[in-house]
Amino acid sequence: MKPFLVYTGLRLMLFVTSLVVIGGVVVLVARLSGREVGSGTVFVAVAAAAVVSAIGSWKLLRTQREALAQVVEGRAARASDALERSRSKEDID
Repeated sequence: MKPFLVYTGLRLMLFVTSLVVIGGVVVLVARLSGREVGSGTVFVAVAAAAVVSAIGSWKLLRTQREALAQVVEGRAARASDALERSRSKEDID
């Protein structure tokens, strides 16, 4: 469970950081150009932050993603073994 929480927390922090930086730039550019920041502008900032954080997490969080993948793989193997043992018991009865 810990690798999941670490990876998810880091992804969330990366998204929020991207949103703050991109949102700040968008608001600054809008104010300098004399425009209002509307819902469309906010949507573009959120979408851009999602893309930037996805690319950033792919590059920066490789170690955490691999640790999470190992945990998931181990659980899947244990579940598969338990299912196989259960099936073999059914065959004996």
